[in-house]
Amino acid sequence: MKVLLWTLCFFFLTPPLFAAEEPVPNAQILKVEPKLDEDRQSLEFTFGGDYSQSLSYLFDPGVFQMILPHASFDPKLAITRINNQFISELRLKQEGKNTIVEVRFADTNFDAAGKAIHQAQFEKLTLFLYKKPPEPQVFGGSPAPAPQEGAETPVQPRLITDNPVGSLSGYDIFLVLIALALVLGLAYAGLWIYNRYFLDRLNLKRGKYEIRLASQFHLGPKQKVVILEVNGMAFACGVTASQIGVIAQVDQSEFSRFMKGRTNETIDFAGLREEYRASRLAQTQAEKPPEVEANFARELIEKIKKLKPID
Repeated sequence: MKVLLWTLCFFFLTPPLFAAEEPVPNAQILKVEPKLDEDRQSLEFTFGGDYSQSLSYLFDPGVFQMILPHASFDPKLAITRINNQFISELRLKQEGKNTIVEVRFADTNFDAAGKAIHQAQFEKLTLFLYKKPPEPQVFGGSPAPAPQEGAETPVQPRLITDNPVGSLSGYDIFLVLIALALVLGLAYAGLWIYNRYFLDRLNLKRGKYEIRLASQFHLGPKQKVVILEVNGMAFACGVTASQIGVIAQVDQSEFSRFMKGRTNETIDFAGLREEYRASRLAQTQAEKPPEVEANFARELIEKIKKLKPID
C-alpha cells in the first residue's frame, strides 16, 4: 500500500512542479546573410533578441549540421541556395524546440571537421566554415592535420565542439533539487495522513473478528489493564508478564468506576480471575431449573390417578 501511495504521489505531483518552471522562450531567426571570403564562408544569423545558448556540431561527408537549442525560424528561410562553388545550399529544419542548420557543400566528400567555428554577440550569431584548417589561434589550439592527397579521410559522424545540448546549469540543478524535496515532503505528508486517518477504515485484511485496543492503564511494572473492543463489545483484560486474563465485559461508565476504586491499591489478577469464574459459575447455576427430589409415594399416587376403572 505504501509503495502504491509513493507511486501515485510521484506521478500526480511531479508533472505540476516541473510544469511550474518558467520555460525558455524560443529565439526566432529573422535573417541569414551568407558571405564568401577567400578562404572561408561566413553565415550570419540575426535573431529577434539576444541568443546565448550552447551549440553543437554534427559532421558528415559533404554535410555540416549545427544544432541551435530553443530557436525557431521564418519559414521563408527554410532553404537558401548559395551555389558559390564551396557551399551549394543552406537548409533550416525544426526538430522540437531546436533548429537544425544544415550546410550542404558543393564537394560531396568535403569534411568540415576542424574547420568550423562560431561567434555569438547579442542577437548576432556568425558561423565560419573554412576551406582548409585555419591557424591554431583561430580555435585556441592546434588544428586538425590536413588530409594528404590519395589518403582516405576517416569519417567522423559526430563531433561536439561545444557544451552538449540540454546540459544543466547550476540554477537548473537547484530547481530540480527543490522540486525533488517538495515531492518527498508531500509524499511523507500523504503517508502520515493515510496512517493517521485512513488506515483503520481502508484495512482490507480484516478477519472474522474486528479487534482494536481502545485504552490501557499501567498499574505497575509489567502490569496493566487494557480495554479491547471485539466486534463493538468492550472487555477489560488484565495483562502481566506471564498471562492475560479477562476481567469483565464493561462499558465506559463501568470501567471508570472500576478504575477509580482500584487506582491506589495493588491488584491481584489471579484473585480477580477466580472471582470472575465464581461469579460466572453462580450465574450459570442460577439459570438452571430447580431439580425436584424423587419421591416414590408421590410417583405411585400419580400413576394410580392415571389408571382407568375396570368395568
